[in-house]
Amino acid sequence: MRSAIPLTADTVLFYVCMDWRHISHLNAASDALGLIAQNLCIWSKTNARMGSFYRSQHELIEVFSRTKKFQNNINLGASGRYRTNVCHYDGVTSFGPTRGDDLADHPTVKSVKLITDASSQLNQHDTLNTSFTILRSLIIN
Repeated sequence: MRSAIPLTADTVLFYVCMDWRHISHLNAASDALGLIAQNLCIWSKTNARMGSFYRSQHELIEVFSRTKKFQNNINLGASGRYRTNVCHYDGVTSFGPTRGDDLADHPTVKSVKLITDASSQLNQHDTLNTSFTILRSLIIN
């Protein structure tokens, strides 16, 4: 996140995917960078992954901003848009034609539809910077 901050506008939102075991590390890092937590979203996946205690069927996506005034294109209720902080998208454990390629690209593959929907909240000016921030956040996870 530190390397992405100088490349982004003040109104940008950072969507950072993190496993529950490391959410305290993420919060410590964001505090050190002066970021403001705006929400904690849950990506509810179709299938659970491997595990021996509770199998995780979700991923945490923490949303941060640089300032209290950030770009909000959700505008709940306007134009019939309805968003919650629980997102339902297939996970990579769902079998499909691209599953093998997806796993080869990255061990914790993110849903393209999830990223596309998150990016749709941007205005035209912030699209490049915010898309980069979203992708960078996913890559460093």
